[in-house]
Amino acid sequence: MFAAWLALALPAAAWDYPESTAGAGPDAALSEGLFGPIRALPPRKGTVPDGAAAPASPGASVSSSPANAPRKALAAWVRPETSLPGLRLTLARPFAEAYRQAPEFTYPYGSRGDGRYVLHTGVDIVNPLGTPALAVADGQVVYAGSDALRVFGPKPGFYGNLVITRLDGAPEGGPVFVLYGHMDRILVAPGERVSAGDAVGVVGMTGIAIGPHLHLEIRQGEGSSYQATRNPALWLRSLPGRGTLAGRIADETGRPVAGERLLVYRAENPAQVWRVVRSYADSALIHGDDVVGENFALPDVPAGDYRIVAGGNGRTVQVPVRIEAGRLALVEIKVENRP
Repeated sequence: MFAAWLALALPAAAWDYPESTAGAGPDAALSEGLFGPIRALPPRKGTVPDGAAAPASPGASVSSSPANAPRKALAAWVRPETSLPGLRLTLARPFAEAYRQAPEFTYPYGSRGDGRYVLHTGVDIVNPLGTPALAVADGQVVYAGSDALRVFGPKPGFYGNLVITRLDGAPEGGPVFVLYGHMDRILVAPGERVSAGDAVGVVGMTGIAIGPHLHLEIRQGEGSSYQATRNPALWLRSLPGRGTLAGRIADETGRPVAGERLLVYRAENPAQVWRVVRSYADSALIHGDDVVGENFALPDVPAGDYRIVAGGNGRTVQVPVRIEAGRLALVEIKVENRP
């Protein structure tokens, strides 16, 4: 196992973003590829509570879609791009260009890794132990240290060594905080000012991490609250030549649907599934963006033409989508009601 982790010492520039070689088979097939078996970074399911029984938004009802039982799809369309105020899609990546910058796509925000892991409230970026983790924007350090005594997640010792910065500005929806977790060493102190690109710590595997990586969270309104997270895919600036796909899957009453599967095809390879995306899990820990209102997102999609297929059980819909570099493409999908 140790030898496998040593393979991560290569800079990400030599690897690029992984392309799936899977066909239209099970989701699990898409987990093969660049890192193979060493993708298993998060804690096993059941090691911590994840609030799965609570609705995704206070007062809102969310429909759940059982695994392998997609709903019949009724309609799909592309929304006009929403104007994204404040810091959305402007934050830098937390690693220099010589290292991997893309989050792990098999375990995104709002997922449980096809049921293998605990609910994910951020994104993971794999890099070797000791890789400098960089501030994604200007701001002030509000916490730097261990979470052994002060709890920022579901239990003490969840993030290990972490840093939380409060970003400059006062966007609508409340202040924005960035949490950097599982670090080996911390290089800043509470109250210190940081600029984008400053090192705040180095990659580690403290807390519940079982391999070296950075866990990155965006929290809005309250930096210490585990229930204040947002999807970093709507805040991090796209990598060069790539854009972001996001949208909302809802039933006929307008309720967001949890765990629904989407198939993404590239125009140049229309018979092969490029990515499988699922809508966010049903949980009070998971929130769509206050402006976008999404319940699925896929960052760093190479610019080009795509086809999104939703639904099942004898009725699917598909919608063509163009991804433009540095921009957000939004898709709306309506599926059948279920009790």
